[in-house]
Amino acid sequence: MLNALQGMVCDGTEMVMVCCVVYMAKSVAECESKGETEGFLYIVQAVLNSGGFVHVAQSEFGQPQKNLPSRSLLSNRPDIHIRTMLTHCCCCLPLRLGTFIITSVVAAYGIGAAVVSIIKADDVTNTLGSPAGLWSEVVIHLLIGLAGLAGFLGVLRANARLLKTFSIVYWVQIAVTLTLEAVLLLVAGLHKAEVVDICAREMYERGGHIGNGAASTTFGFNTSTSTGLISNSSTPLDPALQSKCDSMVNGAIGGLAVFIALYAAFQIYCAFVVAAYATKVKGKQRYSMLKGQQLKVWDEEVSPMRQNSGGGRSQNARY
Repeated sequence: MLNALQGMVCDGTEMVMVCCVVYMAKSVAECESKGETEGFLYIVQAVLNSGGFVHVAQSEFGQPQKNLPSRSLLSNRPDIHIRTMLTHCCCCLPLRLGTFIITSVVAAYGIGAAVVSIIKADDVTNTLGSPAGLWSEVVIHLLIGLAGLAGFLGVLRANARLLKTFSIVYWVQIAVTLTLEAVLLLVAGLHKAEVVDICAREMYERGGHIGNGAASTTFGFNTSTSTGLISNSSTPLDPALQSKCDSMVNGAIGGLAVFIALYAAFQIYCAFVVAAYATKVKGKQRYSMLKGQQLKVWDEEVSPMRQNSGGGRSQNARY
């Protein structure tokens, strides 16, 4: 089809120019009926690269027209040439449906977590140590929920700006979450020896070797003392218990690392799905704008000159 277009626009006759426009209009209609909005852009690009419109204007009217589409009109638009690698979510769901699910979950999580934090204000305050921590958590979750709601509305309304806002907030959330989880993993590794010692003493006490089991203990704590930590820190550690606790702690840290890696991969994939759909929506909006601009240029510049040329030929035909 593109080769045919190039051949048609190089003859320089008025009829060929009209046929070219009709042929392109037919191609545009076919692309729109199939939902292939990028097809029209590539057709226009091929014609512009071949010099089609400019060549017709020069041969038909004697001089190039300033406002006709130039060859570089589309070449500097990266969103036209760069196609996202993601065409589906999870290999089977459309990008729109995948983004709809992601934004819905994020909105529900953010708003739900904020509400639960307010309802459980006393427990959250005791855990975080101060009311400031409570309200910081509420505000953060509300921001996440509002961003998810913006993305949700962006999907429903096909609004590229709302989708872009959600995408940015989502990437920031992922970066902050992964940073905190990496710090947690690092702290666990740095204090591994202390955790192993506490575990070994805890298992030793639960075995009844100290105080005949009179003290009721929990992991790392002795409820019979006011200090909270195990009172007899000089208790000799059993190498077998230490080895067992070391294996348990290594397994816990390894499991945490695997969970963080899988969670990070899943979150990053979801972020790419959202970004791909936002790019797709933005491309469709730019396509509509570009199509309108080119039709306006054609109506204002090419059609009047073509009519004047036709009128001149009609007058010459009378004589």
